[in-house]
Amino acid sequence: MKIKVNKEASDKRFNEVVEEIIRTAELTAQNGLDKFYYPLIRGEVFSSFEVCEKVEELTEETVYCPMFYDDSIIFRIR
Repeated sequence: MKIKVNKEASDKRFNEVVEEIIRTAELTAQNGLDKFYYPLIRGEVFSSFEVCEKVEELTEETVYCPMFYDDSIIFRIR
């Protein structure tokens, strides 16, 4: 049996997750905070690390991921 991965659907899901994190970062910054948590990515073809790298790239490293803790990704805002 062959397992096929729908690349287009996984790319769309990846972009949705990245956009959601960036929106959360914007709301967090508007509330005067500099840290927020996002659940670890599970059951996807992409990893939490890949999501962190893309968020850092798109936000020009103003939102970054210094660590993972207790099933969460910790994001910091500069």
